[in-house]
Amino acid sequence: MLRLVRSQSTLAIASASLAVGVLGSLLMVVAYTTYSGPAAAPTSRDLVTAALWLGFVQLLGLALAVGATVWRLVVTRERDDLWEVMVAGGAMLILVIAGLVIAVSIGSAGGNVVLAVGYAVWAVLLVAKAARRSLLEHDDPQERRQAPYWLLAGSGLLVWAAAAGVPDPSLDDVALAVTKGALATVGSVAVVAAVSLAHGDGFLRFRRFRLLAVAVWLVVGSALASLVVGAVVFGSPSFDALRVGFPIPWLIQGVGSGLFAAVAWGQVYEIRGGPSYPGGHGHGHGRGHGPGDVVRASGAGPVSPPPAGWYFSPEHGGERWWDGEKWTTFQRSGPIPPAPEGGPPTSPE
Repeated sequence: MLRLVRSQSTLAIASASLAVGVLGSLLMVVAYTTYSGPAAAPTSRDLVTAALWLGFVQLLGLALAVGATVWRLVVTRERDDLWEVMVAGGAMLILVIAGLVIAVSIGSAGGNVVLAVGYAVWAVLLVAKAARRSLLEHDDPQERRQAPYWLLAGSGLLVWAAAAGVPDPSLDDVALAVTKGALATVGSVAVVAAVSLAHGDGFLRFRRFRLLAVAVWLVVGSALASLVVGAVVFGSPSFDALRVGFPIPWLIQGVGSGLFAAVAWGQVYEIRGGPSYPGGHGHGHGRGHGPGDVVRASGAGPVSPPPAGWYFSPEHGGERWWDGEKWTTFQRSGPIPPAPEGGPPTSPE
């Protein structure tokens, strides 16, 4: 799963796709804020249609991003994570189909159902990851616990899938609107909690985590705004209430998508500047970080490569085993006991 955030091509495509999503959210904001009555309905509908097609393009781009990782793993014959990434690709394909159905037939319940299936596949994938980690942690007590984070995130996505499957409510159906918003809020809070707890335990450590934290909290904010709008605006809505209330969740979502795009592109920049050895200067514009990142006062390059051990690797967003001469394929997302002298790490991920 972590392979999806360690590939430069995947992150670049994802960043561009999320930027398209920002434009779609802004069109939704314009569509609702400019709606002044039946006379403006055709224009608003055209804007909504354009926004939904942009949403489809965003999902298609994200699916291509996952596909890029699948192709990389196939070419390099790295089979350890291949099945997980392939399932993720299948989930994205389902979401693409959902986006197409929603764009072609606005208001159709079929699009919501397919969307729910796509999110549910993601949820099952995360729960399965939690089960695998749990078995590994049970067999090796020295392994740091990750399973609860994957399980919490998977549970949140499952609730989010339930929210996506709820039909879009009519303007007079307050109960359905509130239910949909409440489920989305609970699901997003669970995912944010998993991300926050994982960071607190040292599993998510990278430069732009604060930006990522703001982005995921904006997901909660968008869902919560939908809940509030459902409770306040639905029932007996006025044109003013529609113009003020409906754009708010989309505006928050657009800002969040923009921040996610910035985080993804920042990681691309970090990978491009990744070090050729722990703490060394990268081949791109960035700079390595780690025990060896010592620069002489004269401005000369870093000191000689450090001895074998675990060091931060920007390319992988975590720590990687350095054998004293070159990077190996062993990776981890949290500290584990040192490897035996002259041997590989005890529990590579």
